[in-house]
Amino acid sequence: MQKIKYHVVALALLCIATCGWSQKITPKQQQDLLFEQALDLFRKEKYATAQQLFDKTVQGYSANSSTAANAMYYAAVCAVQLNNNDAQQRLDAFLHRYPMSGHGDMARFYIGNYYYTRNKYDKALSYYKKVNPQQVEFGHRSEFSFKQGYCHLMAGQLKEAKQLFVQQKDGSSKYTEASLYYYAHIQYADGEYDLALKSFQKLKESDKFAKIVPNYEIRLYYYLGRYDQVLQMAPNMLKDASTYKRNEVCQMVAEIYFNQSAYAEALPYYHAAAQLADANSTMPNANDAAVKKTLAPTRAACTPQDNLYQMGYCHYMLHQLDSALFYLQNKTACDDSVAQNAFYTMGDIYLQQGDKDKARSMFLQASQLKHNPSIQEEALFCYAKLSCELNKNPYNESIRSFQNYLKQYPHTTHREEVQEILASLYLTTRNYKHALMLIESITNRNITLNKAYQRILVGYGIELFNKGKIAPAASNFDKAVAVAADIKVTCDAYYLLGESYFRLGQNEKAFHALDQFLLSSTAAQSPYYTQGLYTQGYLCMQNKDYDDAATHFKSFINVGRQQSAPHQICDAYNRLGDCRFITRHYQEAITNYDYTIKSGDADADYATYQKALSYGAMGDDQNKFASLQKIFELYPQSELKSTALLEMANTYRKLENNEMAIHKYSEFLQLYPNHSQVKDALLSMGLIYYNTSNDAEALATFDKLLKQYPETDESRYALDVIKNIYRDHDSLEYYFEYISQNTQISVSN
Repeated sequence: MQKIKYHVVALALLCIATCGWSQKITPKQQQDLLFEQALDLFRKEKYATAQQLFDKTVQGYSANSSTAANAMYYAAVCAVQLNNNDAQQRLDAFLHRYPMSGHGDMARFYIGNYYYTRNKYDKALSYYKKVNPQQVEFGHRSEFSFKQGYCHLMAGQLKEAKQLFVQQKDGSSKYTEASLYYYAHIQYADGEYDLALKSFQKLKESDKFAKIVPNYEIRLYYYLGRYDQVLQMAPNMLKDASTYKRNEVCQMVAEIYFNQSAYAEALPYYHAAAQLADANSTMPNANDAAVKKTLAPTRAACTPQDNLYQMGYCHYMLHQLDSALFYLQNKTACDDSVAQNAFYTMGDIYLQQGDKDKARSMFLQASQLKHNPSIQEEALFCYAKLSCELNKNPYNESIRSFQNYLKQYPHTTHREEVQEILASLYLTTRNYKHALMLIESITNRNITLNKAYQRILVGYGIELFNKGKIAPAASNFDKAVAVAADIKVTCDAYYLLGESYFRLGQNEKAFHALDQFLLSSTAAQSPYYTQGLYTQGYLCMQNKDYDDAATHFKSFINVGRQQSAPHQICDAYNRLGDCRFITRHYQEAITNYDYTIKSGDADADYATYQKALSYGAMGDDQNKFASLQKIFELYPQSELKSTALLEMANTYRKLENNEMAIHKYSEFLQLYPNHSQVKDALLSMGLIYYNTSNDAEALATFDKLLKQYPETDESRYALDVIKNIYRDHDSLEYYFEYISQNTQISVSN
């Protein structure tokens, strides 16, 4: 009908022109006819001629005319269909001039197509997104969905692409097969292998995609674990030179055999994969970018980069060790799990070959890589064990290796073995604190480990003791005593525990511990024996058990004379002298003090002073004065000079040599005005004056005492004497006056 209509119009125009009818056609009618003629040519896909007529139509109408708008739109579409460079400009101009036109969505669709045909998918997508799908002409809807989906795919927006391809994959348009293909590819990329396989198998009869489907199929079978189908398809595919990346097919077959421990069968395919790696076949079918990208490897298992390691491992499992090393050595340069496994395997190979140094080095490098925790754990254990066996830096590297191993793997099955080795190492290196932490975490320790534990407790206790941390040290010694795994170590621990308690002032505990030490059958062989006797002597003195103290000091002197410090020997002689002095064995005391005096020891002044007291106790005042005098002559720096001077004054007073007594007291007060016994000296002087009826000097001396040391026992005693003096002179009123003026004491008659 339309053809008839167009012929009639043409005939009418011809008649008008030739017959010269009197009725003429108006310019508007001429423009309308021109537009209709352009539309007719457009529908016949004669876009070049149609475009010219549409352009003339636009020029013949005002800009506000709907016909001008339609003509401008179709002229732009003609440019698109002709693939003219100005197509995009024409469409943009149309949209700018007629933004509310009903052709707006189709104009944007065509601009998208313009960019699509030029592979500018991002620009195309930006226009497709502006199109209302409901406004797309029915004949273009399948095209619109497919092309928009393809643009999303090229932008990596798989979810959006999938939603568009799914709309077309089951249709009947010319885009159906391509939509199904790309939909299947996205399923493949998303890991929906089972669904992807079903989708690809629908394309097995497709002229365009049939050849590429097997390339997907074999990979999907591999990923789905359907290895029998892979092994069934592989031989024919490997014979076909057009198969995409035959090296990957070889790789898959090799890995299937490898994972089945069929290493002899795997090796030829690994070699083939390596040979084919640089000769990949070209992609069958299609020139578009999306198809070329579809079979990019998605799993490391299908790449040839691991072949050298796996070939080496196959040789290793087939006990072809030299060949294994050849391949494995080439896989240790990278920081990846392959290199880690290669180092570990090489370590075992060198171990089998008896080269422990190289094996140790390989295990160390494997342990430093963190890609496979189980390999890292085993490698670190092997490295640490070999380090210990080879005695490589046992005090540092071995300990650090085992310590690091336990820190990283606290629940390892090698735990107790490692801990026992570490205990021995720590015992050697004296790193007791860490050794104790490790040993105490071991349950059900055997006697060997308990002996090590006891020694470490003692060692750590000594370390703490030497640092002045006596209480923690005592705690460790106490634990060592409780372990009681080795009689000699237990004996030593008793001494150290006693010495610690002694330093802490816990004398009863100290005495008990040292008593256990000295009673031990191995005490005499202990390096602490002499010191134990010495300390126990002091404890006996503090307990006022002077006979036992003397016994221990004597034993110390007899045993330790050759091994103890001379000063300590002299100190023991002084303490022995003190014990004899206290028990009134003065001559024995003098004999012991004489040893220290003759030795010229630092405490000889003390011995000399005590010797003087011993002479005094024996009633030998002459020798007493002689000994006291030697303190001033032989030990001018001695701190006992003041005490000796006061003792001389007291001795003169006892002998009623009042003149010499007063002289020595005066000398003492002059030389040592701040001495703690000044009040005693003043009281003694005052009493000498009082007893010799020198009341004036007595009052003057007592006055000094009262003023310098009020509220003391000495001053109170002096007050009684002062009162007696005033009473003797019948002058008690002066006594009370004196008291009120010079003291705070309240007295009554």
